[in-house]
Amino acid sequence: MLNIPIGSELTPVSNAYPTLTTTDEENHVLLPSGEIKTISRAVVDVTNTSRNGYLTYRYNGNLLSSIRKEIDKNYLPNNR
Repeated sequence: MLNIPIGSELTPVSNAYPTLTTTDEENHVLLPSGEIKTISRAVVDVTNTSRNGYLTYRYNGNLLSSIRKEIDKNYLPNNR
């Protein structure tokens, strides 16, 4: 997931949400309950809203959405 190593902890932006652990190189995470879900599904279930997981969790202090933007910037052609 976003070049984040498997087994890494994702910390929430709010203490109201649990810490998650990455389980693959795609977008699956382990919840404290032991369930494995996509990060988006996990956030929907935890928050009971349609929040974006990439805006709800951080890795090493960086929002996942910011990490994604950096990856896209380096791999996508420039729009000119």
